[in-house]
Amino acid sequence: MGVKNLKGIVIQGDAAFLLPENRKYPDLFQDVHSRVTRTDMMSKYHNFGTAINVALLNELKSLPCRNLQQTHEPDIAGITGERFAEETLLRNGACSGCPVGCIHIGFVREKYATENQYLYRQVSYDHEPVFAAGSMLGVAQAFKVLTLIDACEKMGLDVMSTGVALAWATEAFEKGIIGVKETLMPLKMGDANAFRQAIFNLGAGLNDFYRLLGQGTLKAAEHYGGADFACVLGQEMAGYATGEVFFVSQALGLRHSHLDTGGYAYDQKAEDKNVEKTVAFLVKDEQDRVFLTSMVACLFARSIYSDALLSECLHSVGYCFPNVFIPWAMMDWRIISGRRHGTSKSFDGRPAWLRVSIRGPSRYRNDFQR
Repeated sequence: MGVKNLKGIVIQGDAAFLLPENRKYPDLFQDVHSRVTRTDMMSKYHNFGTAINVALLNELKSLPCRNLQQTHEPDIAGITGERFAEETLLRNGACSGCPVGCIHIGFVREKYATENQYLYRQVSYDHEPVFAAGSMLGVAQAFKVLTLIDACEKMGLDVMSTGVALAWATEAFEKGIIGVKETLMPLKMGDANAFRQAIFNLGAGLNDFYRLLGQGTLKAAEHYGGADFACVLGQEMAGYATGEVFFVSQALGLRHSHLDTGGYAYDQKAEDKNVEKTVAFLVKDEQDRVFLTSMVACLFARSIYSDALLSECLHSVGYCFPNVFIPWAMMDWRIISGRRHGTSKSFDGRPAWLRVSIRGPSRYRNDFQR
């Protein structure tokens, strides 16, 4: 799609879905609605959004900071979820039909005339953009973070990939691997003005360096050097430095996405280092999450949506499958994911090992300060 300058495809239906004429659907709807809105977790996400996790991960020394040179930022108070809510929050938003409203929309204002004339723009924020435009770049002021997020949106750039790419470029600049000839200006951790200009340079592909960086952090690192501190495993990292399970999950996941497995949670909860248990968790958790996402359910509420409840929900709208429907429907997906992870056999009975060779940068192997 990128070659065609296509940013996305929108599919919009034009027909109504008739519900069965019985009480099962409205009764079940009320039951699920009550379960979702009663939880403390959902209240937390309504009040502060996922940005509430910034301070929590920082306290656990699991927040990627300054290109993962450290996992704790002493001056984190300026970009916590609480600070964003106090100073920048305009309103909440929600996905269609969701009663929680975890989407938080802040604002940035910009002076456009000498006589105190300002315009403002609304900017959505959550944990990942705050990490990418904040802690990863050493920027510790909420409005400056929103300004960088806004700049990425203007240029049509992915905020997470952009933040990680610029964090690598900044460390490479500080180490003398690249210079002003490449970056067009000095880059320094915490310098939001320089990062804002760099975002525009990156989006415009202003020179050979930015055009190469636009193809991915690793692409630039392979050309200029500094691959050992390029924070990429499949794609630019997400906002967690909880441990090896998260790093492996992002490296081997179907989409290299933190949304597809809860490796970050497993790092915090698992009491042992059993490899077999860990692999079993990663494979099953990704299967469950992908299936739940295909049901258009919120992953924040995944603990509520058991296989039995999902089957009941489908039954209430006319899909009359027994309770064993969910595991059966996931069979094809499990075969596919098993092939990817090397845990199943192919249809003709031969081993279906997937040989994957991934060289993780040394930065992921505890080459950072906790």
